[in-house]
Amino acid sequence: MKQAAFIYTLRHFAPRLLAVRKRTWLLLALGAAAVTGLLAWVAIALLGWAWGQATDVADTGRQAAGSVLERVEQAVPGVAEVLEPWIGGAGKPADATQPSGQEVSGVDPAGLVRHAGLERTYYANDAGRVEVRYTGAGDMQAALRHYVGQLENAGYRHDIVLATPAAERHRFSKEGVLRELEIRRVDGADRFELVIVEQAH
Repeated sequence: MKQAAFIYTLRHFAPRLLAVRKRTWLLLALGAAAVTGLLAWVAIALLGWAWGQATDVADTGRQAAGSVLERVEQAVPGVAEVLEPWIGGAGKPADATQPSGQEVSGVDPAGLVRHAGLERTYYANDAGRVEVRYTGAGDMQAALRHYVGQLENAGYRHDIVLATPAAERHRFSKEGVLRELEIRRVDGADRFELVIVEQAH
């Protein structure tokens, strides 16, 4: 019964299919090719978007691990070296924030742990006024939060002097010590300079 129905359908529709012009078949083939091309383009665009999201998530995870590791290092000095075999490169700056190896002599301000990826480019100690400058790449606001958090946790009074999308200046004071922190974008959107000045007041 099924075979008879199939043969009947084939006999009934085959002449109609053969009657369709070549031009119509050509247009149908072009339409199918266009739809296939669009689907391939959408798939490639979605894969590209997903890859970008995965990279952003990985960078965020690396920054979070670095922040946690810095706080643990403040509480337990030397713990980063002990944990290195288990955590590998977690918390270390990505290539974009790696220092260039041209750091100048000097010392970091007392009581402050340097933000990952920053490089000291200037140091001056003149009559009790110490100025240290760093350059880095990446999230300028993350570097700012890193230092503001440390100074506030150390009991400094915090005043925001200036804040724009390209630069910020903050003042910290505590028991006769004045620290000024300025951060500003330089040489493109991802590079920034951080200046820390410390003096008695």
